[in-house]
Amino acid sequence: FIEIRGKKIEINGSMSLEDIENITEVPSQYLISKLSLPQNVSKKRNIGFLKRMYRFNMQDVRKYIREYIKGYKLLDYEKVK
Repeated sequence: FIEIRGKKIEINGSMSLEDIENITEVPSQYLISKLSLPQNVSKKRNIGFLKRMYRFNMQDVRKYIREYIKGYKLLDYEKVK
C-alpha cells in the first residue's frame, strides 16, 4: 500500500496507467519512461497486461510511484504489505 494525504492506495495489475495517474497524480508518461515502455502505449491498458508483454513486475511500478511522489512531497508516509 501507498499512503497519499492520509489515503491508502493499493496499486494492482487490474489498474490502467490512466487509473494510476488519476488516483496518484503520477503522470502516465513518467511510468512509461521509467518502465521503458513504448511511448505510444495506450494509457488505457492495464498494468497486468503490460507487465506480461514488456516483462516488468508490480514492485517496479510501486517503486516508481513512490519515487515520484517522494520527489514531489505528496507522500505522507508509506506502508508496504
